[in-house]
Formats: sequence, structure tokens, C-alpha cells
Amino acid sequence: MKKNLLISSFILFIGSLLFISCGDSAAVKTIKQSYFSSYPNKTIGEAVDSFFDEPEWESGKPADESLMDYTLVNCSGKIFFDDELSTAEIQFLLNDKTGEFELNALEINGVPQNKFMQIGLLEAMYE
Repeated sequence: MKKNLLISSFILFIGSLLFISCGDSAAVKTIKQSYFSSYPNKTIGEAVDSFFDEPEWESGKPADESLMDYTLVNCSGKIFFDDELSTAEIQFLLNDKTGEFELNALEINGVPQNKFMQIGLLEAMYE
């Protein structure tokens, strides 16, 4: 589990360094307009807009050559975490060929969070 957190953190960090500010790129639009199968009543964009304060989106290609068919999409903004205003960043991994995506990573105040926390964030976003 610690290895997975370290890998996710590394991918998030490297991916963040490689982003080119694109506004709403095609990849960002795809994620914003997509739905999680567990939450079909609200798009990801709608959920983020209602939960994050001043969300900022960006996309870019990962440095890892094994992920060359993917685009990383990051969204960062302010959320309340443990009753404090905190900075959160969520990252999606979008398959350029199929359009399939997954929630790849979550950081709160720069600290990588585990899958349990990712699920908790989604549940809070879709309340």
C-alpha cells in the first residue's frame, strides 16, 4: 500500500511538472462532461464546481513512456478538510484511444491520500 501511495505521488508530481496550461483542453472537457458509473446524476464537472472553491483544471502527457496513450487531467482547488480550508488536487488518467478514465490520485495539502480517502472525497462531492 505504501508503494502504491509513493507511485501515485510520484506520477502526480511528475505529471504536474509537465503540464502545459491549456485552459479547457479536449481532455479536460472529456473529464468534466463524464460521469462515474456510481454517480450517474451529476457530471464530474458539476460535482467539482459544487464542492471545490475556485477549481482550476489542466492537462498534459505523462513522462512515463508506458502511459503514452494516456493524458493526465488535474483539478485543484480549495475544500474543507478536518474543518480547515485546505488545498486539494485530484488527478484523472484518461485513455486517449478509448475515452475511459479513472481517478488516479488525490492530494490534500500536498500529502498523497489513499484509495479510502479518494472514495470518501467522491462520496462527499456527490452528496
